[in-house]
Amino acid sequence: MVETKIFYGKNTLTVHVPERNLLDYVRLPSVLGAPSEMEAIAQAIRHPVEMEPLVKLATRSNKVAMVVDDITRPTPTHKFLVPIVKALESAGILDKNIKIVFANGSHRPHTDEEKVFLLGAEFASRFTTIDHDANDKSSLVSLGKTSRGTPVEVNKHVVESDLKILIGLIKPHSYAGYSGGGKSLLPGVCSMHTIIADHDYESTLHPNALVGHMQGNPIRDDIEEAAFLVDNCFIVNGILNAQKEIVAVVAGDMIKAHREGTKILDSWAKIPVKGPADIVIGGCSHPTSISFYQAVNAISHCTRLPEPIVRPGGTVIVTAPCPEGIGSDGPFYDLVKAANSPSEVLEKLRQPGFFIHDQWAAQSYCGDLMVADLIMVTENTNKMIVEDMMAAYAPSIQTAMDMAFEKHGKHSKMIVMKDSPYTIPALKK
Repeated sequence: MVETKIFYGKNTLTVHVPERNLLDYVRLPSVLGAPSEMEAIAQAIRHPVEMEPLVKLATRSNKVAMVVDDITRPTPTHKFLVPIVKALESAGILDKNIKIVFANGSHRPHTDEEKVFLLGAEFASRFTTIDHDANDKSSLVSLGKTSRGTPVEVNKHVVESDLKILIGLIKPHSYAGYSGGGKSLLPGVCSMHTIIADHDYESTLHPNALVGHMQGNPIRDDIEEAAFLVDNCFIVNGILNAQKEIVAVVAGDMIKAHREGTKILDSWAKIPVKGPADIVIGGCSHPTSISFYQAVNAISHCTRLPEPIVRPGGTVIVTAPCPEGIGSDGPFYDLVKAANSPSEVLEKLRQPGFFIHDQWAAQSYCGDLMVADLIMVTENTNKMIVEDMMAAYAPSIQTAMDMAFEKHGKHSKMIVMKDSPYTIPALKK
């Protein structure tokens, strides 16, 4: 029997797998955080990629918008703000001319407590903070369309600022390849209309819209084309290790700096894996474990790959406490619940003219279920809701394993991933 550890939100679970069944145990390697996180940030904004230092850009600016990640991301925004605000102060930017805009995309607004958690008490009270609302037409400015026809409607507080500082993380993403870069703008501070058009049916299930893959990726291409319609953007993107410590920071040009960051992340997060396997256990750490909506990224990291690590018809077990339950106020749950099969959902979504908020989440999820079954180990989403989502519910990891072995046989092979949403598995050649 082999003992392994996987994430379950902020905690870990111990998993015992018979040695004959364990094909591979996948975990992020031990990567040291930067000796000084603040200095890493300061160095990046002083020596950005293909742009002038932030303080020089700021001296030619009056109004500044800092676009920051929402509560569903583990971005240590309060740390990034310290050197950035210091640079803005050096450039003579007044506090009253600085706004912090939360890149909520289609997610919910923040509580006051969450704003303090993300920004720190000083910055949360010192600067004007704005929760982006994708449905508030009065807060949006139209900037035209991308070549794909996506209407680019962006938060006016961002557009009207002289300098836009996009603060975020570079981590694997289910269909944009990676987070970071222009994603702060689209979907971060764009209209629902823009988000729906960008995440359309053809693009969301495009063969190049994969985890850790950007070449020929229509969603990433559309994001970056839209983002460049917004002038004077300066990214500050961090790369974190498994302990969510800042390892490296890239800053400057929205594409070139971002690509440097993805290479850094790939150097340890893109991991060769034996496989494919009949069963994959995907641990899910906080904050991706916050809801069912977020946690199903763990199954995407098994299926939405150039070569999936789970066999067709296999089973993925996801472990996530999901304290916010389903976690979406859109029709993600309703779309899936109303259908009898994943293919029925996909058929509905592919009908000409069908557009609805959250359809991309349902589409991506049902695309994953077309590849593999899902068993959800969770404590805050009840059995009925999990089953409504066409998944099986298990009260414990051992029960989930027993269910999977019963389906695939006692000699079936298993891969265990300690933290699936932050890992880019690649089958060994």
